[in-house]
Amino acid sequence: MRLDRTHMGWMLGSVFYTAAATVVYVVYSITTPGGPKGDTWVGLAYGLIGFFLILFAGLLGARKKIVLARVGSLSWWMRGHLWLGMLSLPMILFHAAFAFGGPLTTVLMTLLFIIVISGIAGALLQHAIPGVMTAQVTEETTVEQIDRMFANLRREAFEVVWTACGDAPEADGERDAIKELIGDAPKKPKPANVIKFGEAEGQDQLQRFYRNTILPYLRKPRVIGSALASSTGATLTFDTVVVGLDPKLHEAVSCLAEICDETRQKVRQMHLHNILHGWLLLHIPLSMALMVLMVVHAVMALYY
Repeated sequence: MRLDRTHMGWMLGSVFYTAAATVVYVVYSITTPGGPKGDTWVGLAYGLIGFFLILFAGLLGARKKIVLARVGSLSWWMRGHLWLGMLSLPMILFHAAFAFGGPLTTVLMTLLFIIVISGIAGALLQHAIPGVMTAQVTEETTVEQIDRMFANLRREAFEVVWTACGDAPEADGERDAIKELIGDAPKKPKPANVIKFGEAEGQDQLQRFYRNTILPYLRKPRVIGSALASSTGATLTFDTVVVGLDPKLHEAVSCLAEICDETRQKVRQMHLHNILHGWLLLHIPLSMALMVLMVVHAVMALYY
């Protein structure tokens, strides 16, 4: 969700109603004997407003899955979820007269603070990260396809070395592993493209580099520690390897460098995706817990 001009009306409305509610609360607190309390009619009004604001914010999940269907666009609900969710915090604080009270109300207030803060953080992340991803990930793909893309890149690297060295690299069952992952084993290169073994100096060195450095990285690209996991380390590594190789092999080294670069981009995309959506692992369960406990709080308040 981008924070653009479409949020202006929601933001101004939230600011206005927060200011109006604050003025009412100040007057109410000054004129009420014994100070403001949650069980007065004004306190209950704040609580009721806060409850319905939270309920509205919680209906976003239903709007996504049920045909609540189709009342308002999803973007309208997203904006309402953000701004009315934030507006619920001052309303609940006014309802509670800024006192946490007993254990249940303390838990409720703590949950509300965490939910609002995580929601704001999530909105900022959703605004910023797509731009970062566009700038840093030129070879973007869907997250669901990334594992398959990793396997395809492994196949490409295998075929590059096969072509440059005249024979399939001996790589601990890599050919069978690739076939198992994507159902398509590396293909034997056309004879016209193959540099036969012994025709270029450094072919054995290139095969060792593939087995010892490139293959471990391509198999576990998310694991930190490989020199190829950073663009600086990869540049230094490939610049070192290419020294002493026959010029006929330079194109193969460049292809392997591009494969590793694309792999790094896929890893970067996954990291950004995890950051972009990871906050929901906190926000959604706590929101559901808040809704349940609010009902419990209301029932207990009415009963006692």
